[in-house]
Amino acid sequence: MAAIPNMRIPLYIAAPEVKREKVFTEITRPLFRFGLEPPLEESCRYIPFEVLDEAFSRYGDSKSIDVERLVEEIAESAQKEVVRYS
Repeated sequence: MAAIPNMRIPLYIAAPEVKREKVFTEITRPLFRFGLEPPLEESCRYIPFEVLDEAFSRYGDSKSIDVERLVEEIAESAQKEVVRYS
């Protein structure tokens, strides 16, 4: 994102639920904020592995599943979580 600032793509972090707090602590570190506008926590969303695994188990064989829509539905706002752990 820092190398191509005008490019906007959806960003997701998938991690185990037990690592939730660590994920949100790490993305607010200066290393991940320097030169990024908007900051990573504003442009990134979090998906717990367990939720992703359940979604693949439920819809993985479906030929008609809209993957982008599914991911958008299960992803959580990182910005809300960062405030919670600050």
